[in-house]
Amino acid sequence: MMTLKSTRVQCVVCMLCACLLTDVLPAAEFSGGTGEPNDPYQIATVEQLCSIGSDPNLLDKHFVLLNDIDLDPNLPGGQVFTQAVIAPDMNDLGGFDGAPFTGSFDGAGHRILNLTIRNGGASYLAMFGYILKEAVVKDLRIDDACVSGEAGMSIGALAGRNAGCVLRCYATARVRGREWVGTLVGINTGEIIECGGGGQVVGAIAAGGLVGTNYNGVILDCCATSDISATSGDHLGGLVGWNDCDAVIAGSYAAGSMSVKAEGTNLGGLVGGMAGACINDCYASGEVSGGNRSSSLGGLVGSSSGYISDCYSTGRVSAGEDSVGIGGLVGSSTGGEVTGCFWDVEASGLFQSAGGAGLTTTQMEEIGNFLLAGWDWAGERANGTADLWFAPEQGGYPMLTVHSDTYQPRELEGAGT
Repeated sequence: MMTLKSTRVQCVVCMLCACLLTDVLPAAEFSGGTGEPNDPYQIATVEQLCSIGSDPNLLDKHFVLLNDIDLDPNLPGGQVFTQAVIAPDMNDLGGFDGAPFTGSFDGAGHRILNLTIRNGGASYLAMFGYILKEAVVKDLRIDDACVSGEAGMSIGALAGRNAGCVLRCYATARVRGREWVGTLVGINTGEIIECGGGGQVVGAIAAGGLVGTNYNGVILDCCATSDISATSGDHLGGLVGWNDCDAVIAGSYAAGSMSVKAEGTNLGGLVGGMAGACINDCYASGEVSGGNRSSSLGGLVGSSSGYISDCYSTGRVSAGEDSVGIGGLVGSSTGGEVTGCFWDVEASGLFQSAGGAGLTTTQMEEIGNFLLAGWDWAGERANGTADLWFAPEQGGYPMLTVHSDTYQPRELEGAGT
């Protein structure tokens, strides 16, 4: 079982594919570079970006953006894509059939704007269809994307599936699919570090504000503000829908709302459901609501058989008639362990939970309660030296230092000799 209480994760940098528009674009010359790690191809235009997907020999090369690129269908060169722009799936049979991306893509802090993909039954819909283990995508922002595959799987703005390393990437998007749907990534089996997502997600199974399913992967220091909705759904979470099989989520939070109109199962402010996985040092603040006959709803996790430590939730949790397994922090549990966790009984409207301790709003703002639970707090050394949590100067709930613009790390004492 993986844990991150004392260890932080380091990103390991170690058939014909087409850029499908209405017509296949010819390969374009790049603005510079040789495609080698120390001399990446330079991308400055829509045509150059799309040319990566038109030649399978480019999928193991290295690229860097020189500027923002707008893919608005109403602009010259813009298109409504029907598959992933880079490394698309070549059929609609469920599994990935194509060449995955194995190189590196450095956004250099630039943006890809107005990505639009529509294909009702297709899977692996995103900027990258499949990012393989060796690949790295970093410092890229995708804004105002619209990705829709209502009956498809593995759908997100950045990647349909990630098995590599996604570092410091962010997406604002409207994403719709059937299964494994997230604002940033549909399904993750690799590493997603210091990333975020916001917008709207509609999915029936395993849908999350950042990632649909995190399977044997790591999500570290990430955030999501996306609103999740469904007519009926299973495993829906503010950050991740389904967290499974030694997967780890740490140093992350979700602030979007979760709403299922009819019957909903395994709905959570942070994670919908988890089995054999870990959540450490996280929180959720969004509202969670289900319709009649819903089950396993929690402010942090809907259903759990994993390990949760040093987390809290503050969102309101509610469900319709004949609903069961409704908890302030955890809706239902079939095993695992919950340690050092809390929920706000006033804000949630609930005094019961399948794990954790309920506190009033005032108690949730008292540092002493968290220190007694062993939280690694800024400025103290008894519970650890990573300074993961701190109290905002204006008061309020605990905050994660990694997501703060105001927190200043404590200067080390001594001379270093």
